Amino acid sequence: MDPDQCWTLSRVPNILEGPEYLLQHDKEFVTFGRRQGTNDKICNGPNVSRNHLKFVRQGSALDWRNVNWSILDLGGTVGTFVNMVRIEPSQPFSLKCGDLIGVGCPEHRSTIRGGDKETFVYRIKSPRAWGTGNILRSLALRELGLVRNNRAKDFSMLKDLVTQSSNRVFQKMVGGPIVSQGEIKYGDGKVIIRNSATKTMDCYNIRNNTNNMVKLWSLPARPRWEDYQIDCGPLPPPYQPPLPLEAHKARLTVLRSSNRLQRYNMDTGNLKQDLILSRKHRFTELAPDPERGLLVLSSVRVTKTSNKTCPGSFTNCNSADVLKSFIIFENIPLQFLYHFEISKLVFGSSIQDAAVCLGLLLVMYQNKNIEIFSMEDIIKYGETKFEELHDCSSNAEEENIGFPINLKIVEKPPCLFVVKSDHHHLEMNMNPWLYIKSISDKQFSVHELNNDKLVTGGVMGNRSVDGVDHENVMFSPDDSSRVIHFGSFGLRVMNIERDYKNECYHLREMFSIKSDHKDSDKSSSDPANSAPTTRVGRHVRRPANYYDNVAETVTNVTFQYEDELNLFAVLVSSESINDDDSQANSLMTHIKEVKIYDKNFSLLRTESLDVISIRSGMDLSSNVSLTLDQDLLLVSVKSSVRTTLHAYKLRSKVEVEESSTTSEEPVKSVRKRRRSNRPRHDPRTLRRRSTWNERYDLASTTDTDEEEEDTNEEEERSVQGNTNRHRTRSGY
Repeated sequence: MDPDQCWTLSRVPNILEGPEYLLQHDKEFVTFGRRQGTNDKICNGPNVSRNHLKFVRQGSALDWRNVNWSILDLGGTVGTFVNMVRIEPSQPFSLKCGDLIGVGCPEHRSTIRGGDKETFVYRIKSPRAWGTGNILRSLALRELGLVRNNRAKDFSMLKDLVTQSSNRVFQKMVGGPIVSQGEIKYGDGKVIIRNSATKTMDCYNIRNNTNNMVKLWSLPARPRWEDYQIDCGPLPPPYQPPLPLEAHKARLTVLRSSNRLQRYNMDTGNLKQDLILSRKHRFTELAPDPERGLLVLSSVRVTKTSNKTCPGSFTNCNSADVLKSFIIFENIPLQFLYHFEISKLVFGSSIQDAAVCLGLLLVMYQNKNIEIFSMEDIIKYGETKFEELHDCSSNAEEENIGFPINLKIVEKPPCLFVVKSDHHHLEMNMNPWLYIKSISDKQFSVHELNNDKLVTGGVMGNRSVDGVDHENVMFSPDDSSRVIHFGSFGLRVMNIERDYKNECYHLREMFSIKSDHKDSDKSSSDPANSAPTTRVGRHVRRPANYYDNVAETVTNVTFQYEDELNLFAVLVSSESINDDDSQANSLMTHIKEVKIYDKNFSLLRTESLDVISIRSGMDLSSNVSLTLDQDLLLVSVKSSVRTTLHAYKLRSKVEVEESSTTSEEPVKSVRKRRRSNRPRHDPRTLRRRSTWNERYDLASTTDTDEEEEDTNEEEERSVQGNTNRHRTRSGY
């Protein structure tokens, strides 16, 4: 029997139990209870009866696609709960994917308070094999947010249209680039833009429109949006729509400065959830963990002691050793799991920052060390060593508004390993187990995780390069074992290969793109040009984005991976000083072209953009990013003042020609109508002015009697036509 064709039960949280329990469709019923020998699943807890509940199969076992399950309470004392609501005993209750099942527990999660106080809460999940389908069905369901699994092979048809069709081009959307003073975020074919005039955050649809963007909804920008993210696309395999609070659809999660976490429907802008986080800590960052389905919120950190010892506290109650606080939610649907603090008494007084990602806790110290701990150990340790927290002020009721601290780290957990990295830069890869750390600002190295051994050829970057040139190293975002090195010099892709003879790894270059700028190579080869010296021989460190006469143009190469089509898009841009006299002392960003490659970096398509963005010469910071989402191509140029977004959509040449003709015809008709309705005044009344002789009643020697009569008639005509006009001293 294929496990992907069976419904499953997952413990909430799943860290408390091993693999998921399979509801095999060849069985008519599955029983849960405390008595061994008579039940299929043993739940040994104080609120569990000997024979507590029964799962009853609905549908034929021969066709797993039509199998569903219902639950039947066998009449225990405490009862059975579905979504925290007790069901009637001896009456079957139909289950849906994502329902919470409490075995004698009305809570939303399981707990462990000693061996005799364990509670059991499970979440039922539909078969993983339901996620397969063809391209048309997958695309249609994806627009509705109903697709459970998207795979690159399902989008082979769309991939051919994007990369190989000669009758389709990327056309720039009508209306010019999108300009915003704040950050522009994209997701689910929509963009969110800050409107400074109305103090709102506006959402526009750019995918389902042929020409212009359509405004969908607006939300108030006050209280300030500290951070926000857009969740869209297919649901993870355990879930199946519909879910409570429309969690299966595209959703927007907003973290406001008022310490509220709000979730909106991305299509309508309707508020679905509004949660108050805490009165003790002010949270400012969102960090999703898609692999584990979690959402991590982190508060501001405290570097110096003050009267308000708690990080961003709204009150004065907390110990002075707290550096930071974290809240972990289950992302789909949004449910609270844990709230814990990072204490200096536990991790040391030299702690500088902390982060939670990939199921790990990263603690950073002032000596550039990073200690890595397992969140599984911390959660287990916190649950077993849990202690009730005591309030230290009289305002206990006001301070406990929100989610309480239910996980306290009393002692320092065992450390997995320690890494020393410049600026605490660390990136990890699981296949194989390697990590990337920073040696300096522009030099990186790749090491093995188990023994900290340097990978052969793993040192990348140029230490002597200074100024505007920058580099970055990261693991490939696809499933392949590759390292990508990109920056001002170009782009390099290297395979991670295993040397079984020497029992080590080495990097082998498989693809490279070199930038066409020669000045950066000249400056990197000559350290004297990149680092000038003073009279006493000290090297002067140039600030970021420094322009001089040696290198007036800097080329930058960046990339983006489209996971649904399994494509890589590489963008080439350059920054230079604008030579136009009308815009002196300005910097110009020139976006040249976008090249689309397959997973093996074979060139499939080259799209010339030729976009120019100009900003002030005092605005030195600039960042160019690229987004490829199916048939949409977005290029964003972000500076310290504003963000400019250039949007392109893949359209057939016939549609481009039709749109160009239809867009020109209304303009001509409007112009003709405006010209016909425009009032036509007598030009003589507008141009006629009194002369110097007329002001002082002096006769002109050149005027004849006929000319005087003509002028008199013109003056009378102008007076009659402008009776309501105020006449000045000079007159008309």
